[in-house]
Amino acid sequence: EALRELTTGWGIKREEVMAIGDAPNDLSMVAWAGAGVAIGNADPLVKEKATLIVADHDHNGVAEAFEELIFKPKVE
Repeated sequence: EALRELTTGWGIKREEVMAIGDAPNDLSMVAWAGAGVAIGNADPLVKEKATLIVADHDHNGVAEAFEELIFKPKVE
């Protein structure tokens, strides 16, 4: 809920939000975000809701998410 309220207040669309999580308390955030990312060692429920699963936190999973969703050129 907090992420949705924050982004709505700033005029940021859901599709423009990336949320990265690993635990059940991250589930609603990952499910709501336009790009919901689960790191490799995430709880299976978080992985089910994620749009992208990356390496675990010991193997640069967050950097992988940024590379894939932000820095990688999009082919149209």
